[in-house]
Amino acid sequence: MKLWYKRRAADAASVQQAVYGLSELNRDKIQQAEVIANPGCFPTAVLLGLAPLIKQNVIDESMIIIDAKTGVSGAGRSASLGTHFSELNDNFKIYKVNEHQHTPEIEQILREWNPQTANVTFSTHLVPMTRGIMATMIYTIKKQKPKKKN
Repeated sequence: MKLWYKRRAADAASVQQAVYGLSELNRDKIQQAEVIANPGCFPTAVLLGLAPLIKQNVIDESMIIIDAKTGVSGAGRSASLGTHFSELNDNFKIYKVNEHQHTPEIEQILREWNPQTANVTFSTHLVPMTRGIMATMIYTIKKQKPKKKN
């Protein structure tokens, strides 16, 4: 955890007890939980898009590419030159290449749904809008066996 977030992780007992708080997919567990792990913004967008495909084994889990864009509010609360209006207006930039802190969260949940899921390729871009996320997931659909006719 410290590798990705640059701070100490919660104690192991709390982590083990926590229910992943993605309400669209974990509603029943969340209602019974004492500790809820708040999902990240990018993981929410990505996992809601991939959940039905991974859970139903529709896509090739060996290569998933995620290309995600976020508005300035997704870049954190601290003021910086890179998020200043005059720097970002009419421009966009990739950031945290191969080191975005949401990468392990996405991979962990995908592997809970399908243990065969490989590491994802995850790129994030800051775009000139106040808020919002658009995530495009690129993958190969597995060949489906034709259904037998009765």
